[in-house]
Amino acid sequence: MATCREIDALLTAYLDGEAPDGDRALIERHLSSCVPCRARRAAEERGRQVVRARASALVGSAPPGLETRCRAAAAAARRQPGLRRAALWLLPASMAAVLLLAVGGLAVFVSLASPRRALATQLALDHVKCFTLFGRDTGTAEPRLVESRWREQYGWRLTVPGSSAQEGLELLGARRCYTTDGQVAHILYRHQGQPLSLFLLPVAGGGSEVMTVVGHNAVIWSRGGRTFAVVARDTRPRLEQVAAYLRRALE
Repeated sequence: MATCREIDALLTAYLDGEAPDGDRALIERHLSSCVPCRARRAAEERGRQVVRARASALVGSAPPGLETRCRAAAAAARRQPGLRRAALWLLPASMAAVLLLAVGGLAVFVSLASPRRALATQLALDHVKCFTLFGRDTGTAEPRLVESRWREQYGWRLTVPGSSAQEGLELLGARRCYTTDGQVAHILYRHQGQPLSLFLLPVAGGGSEVMTVVGHNAVIWSRGGRTFAVVARDTRPRLEQVAAYLRRALE
């Protein structure tokens, strides 16, 4: 019998209709007898419904010259296969020139030449989805308890910065997201009453950067072989301030 952890790694492909027949049979046998995994499947399905319902508000037109830049990036990737492989750790799927983030009618195009922006866009979408499904009416969580449960469920250690009255930051909990093959820890907070996410990725990816994507600001940095990102619909100065607190807490 497959474990919940093994099923967790296969569930996204299953829901997307991309799982091989053998995996589908394995997942369905497990779901028939596992209530928590059935609840997880139902939550992921609701997430897809929410994004489809709101897709029209998030679709935007590509900026002028994007197709030209994408074709140039694709040609460069074909000439230098190593360049393409080096960038793909930041992307949720292998594509030559353009990352298409599509769930239902939602489409956001980003060039392979800007992997940080691709990452920030995906994380902003994960931020919206997770708070829509899991972030409502959630009480304050204790960081040590969140860390313990994470280690028991997923088998790897996670450092979780706690709440801060001074920063107006309240820890809600953590969940696993499926950017970069499901190896992303998503820690959920409320910052001055509004949703804020801290993402931890197990790979390094360059220096610090602040950017705006799909109506959200993101602060991204790397340290100790990992990449961290703070995402919220907040002003850059306020987001950079709380990101500085989280960065200190993680050191």
